[in-house]
Amino acid sequence: ARVPPGTYDYINANLLLADLKKHGENDNWFSKHNSRGEEWEVALAQLVEDGFRWLILHREVPQASTYFIEPPDWIFELFTLEIPVYEDSEALIYDITNEVKLFHPADDLPPLPAYVGDVIHVGDTFHLYSWLLLDSVDVQPCQTLAIESWWQKVQRDNASYILTPILARDNRQAAITNKTPADVHTRRWKIDRYYRDQAELTVPCDVETGKYDLLLGMKDNRTGEPLEFRYSSGDSIGHLYYMTTLNVEAD
Repeated sequence: ARVPPGTYDYINANLLLADLKKHGENDNWFSKHNSRGEEWEVALAQLVEDGFRWLILHREVPQASTYFIEPPDWIFELFTLEIPVYEDSEALIYDITNEVKLFHPADDLPPLPAYVGDVIHVGDTFHLYSWLLLDSVDVQPCQTLAIESWWQKVQRDNASYILTPILARDNRQAAITNKTPADVHTRRWKIDRYYRDQAELTVPCDVETGKYDLLLGMKDNRTGEPLEFRYSSGDSIGHLYYMTTLNVEAD
């Protein structure tokens, strides 16, 4: 197929496309990108504004091709790529309009909670500043719980993390939610800024009545490795933080 007129001029004028085109020609490409992340985000936003929407990653590699087999590490450093809109044995397709939303979070945050207990350290990167169950501890099967928590990133970390509210009893999970904390990719969080997460966790409709622990975890999105929760004193809590006990009652 013929390349539309002006295509190469457009590629060379867009920082994101130009850098992708040059990737592999320069060993210092990735570190160069890291030093100008804001320009990269502007270039991505410009792609969406100009009508581009899909990022397609091919799994297969023709012998004479320079395409990658699986998305390499640098792809996951540039894009969040958490949930493809389509996936089969040959390709993965992502919606880059979702990327732009995560790159540009709203700054109109509500004020911080007035009461704060012991600030919990999560890994070496995060502080759990405060949390609140927005429902009664007496719950029913099929009910969706709302959990609010406030977080702070205290040092740079390029990994991406997932928040996991869990309903458990006798060391067995009854329900779990995996979500992007504050709906903003954590490697895009600003140091020392507070982020409010609003998570939902649905009590299974077939759950047995009784008392259940509401727990909170955080894990590396790529490796699944859980982060350790610690008190401000340094004492370890473990990989799951106990929030409260819920009483599941019959309808």
